[in-house]
Amino acid sequence: MKKTLWHLLLLNIISMALPQAEEVFWWWDDGLISYEEAEEFLLLLDSQDEEGFCSLLESTLNQKCELEKQKKTKRKNQYAYINWKAEIDSLAQIQKQRLQIKSFFNPFVFEARPDSIFTLTYERKKNKAILGHLTYSLLNTGIPLEPMNGYFGHLAIQNHSLSFLFTSNVDFGFQTHFTKKPHQLHLHIYSFQKNFFFLSRYQNKSMDISLWVDLLKKLPLARIRLKTPPQKDELWHWQGELYIHTKDSLSSPLVLPKSVARSTIWSIQNQKFRFSFLELLFSEKINIPIDSNSTLASTGVSLKAFHSKGFFESSWACREMQQKCYKPQFRLHASIKPKKEIELFSKIKLQGNSFSQLNHRPQLLFGFSILPEKNISFKNELIYPEKTSKKPFSWRQSTQIKTSPFWSFLCHFEIQIQKKLNMHLYRTGLSFTLNY
Repeated sequence: MKKTLWHLLLLNIISMALPQAEEVFWWWDDGLISYEEAEEFLLLLDSQDEEGFCSLLESTLNQKCELEKQKKTKRKNQYAYINWKAEIDSLAQIQKQRLQIKSFFNPFVFEARPDSIFTLTYERKKNKAILGHLTYSLLNTGIPLEPMNGYFGHLAIQNHSLSFLFTSNVDFGFQTHFTKKPHQLHLHIYSFQKNFFFLSRYQNKSMDISLWVDLLKKLPLARIRLKTPPQKDELWHWQGELYIHTKDSLSSPLVLPKSVARSTIWSIQNQKFRFSFLELLFSEKINIPIDSNSTLASTGVSLKAFHSKGFFESSWACREMQQKCYKPQFRLHASIKPKKEIELFSKIKLQGNSFSQLNHRPQLLFGFSILPEKNISFKNELIYPEKTSKKPFSWRQSTQIKTSPFWSFLCHFEIQIQKKLNMHLYRTGLSFTLNY
């Protein structure tokens, strides 16, 4: 299984809006996500599925991607964007290199990668035409679909729109979009492999509901995302995501995450309460596997105390509730900022298959981050593994340099320190971006 994850890491293509694959591995190593969730994150990185990655990040780790902020800070006069990504193995040899190029010739944007994937986009006002590699994010379906090659045209009519899709496989689609703020309604008809599908999607500030129907089999699939309306100083926030489907409804072109595809009902919820300097977070995940009468459930709770110079967080998770809280996990996280540009932090993680197996040494992590300048950061972590783990002592470092609006550099690496202080390169990722 680890070999599978390593290959996914090597195939990853970095997007400016998404983290590097090494960070996903570290989430897994630190117990924040399961092996299955790590696979799903890496597959989304591999396909550069920003919408899917950010949705999974928000539901799984209760974190948000700052896509809106990055788009707003984009320079007005930009002519080219080049990103080079390389992964280095434990023998210090480059295993994979990836190159992504974008060129801007207003109103055209051309994007290409060496693996013969390209996209040519024309955009003027609210009208758009796209030729080449198409993803479900461009189609605005809300439900993950297979990428395709073809043409997509979007015609704005006041606050509404019409869209057309034609693919190289002689598939086609027709879309209508109606808007009356804050309400949006999307109606889609598709023909894929001579099968017809209907999609309806409704969105407002607190909900996003997508319904996908195979018109031949008359089998529906629903994705429902709900949350409390955003407020400036909210004391309580709730969000939830739900998939409902049957085994026979998962025909092409649907490409759901593995955990969702294996469950006829998949649900995850997060509730956050804030009281003065305290923050209380609850999370619940429930899924019912296909062809099974059992219900799998997990839950977690964390309490976080804030201070002007740091915070302290304690969390507990019951990862399999149906077996008397099988696989419990405890975590502590403390951080302090003696100066604005310096942060010291430590983490403790203890987990096992049962409560009786929690009598061993926990994983200990000590680290610090330094921001010598506004756009330069260095982060170092020393990890002493749990006694039950076979992993040796390790050192992680993250370096990010962006002193110029024209270029940036990002590096993540992990070195395992074995007996007799022998250092062994475990994972390394490099990324260099040039904007002109």
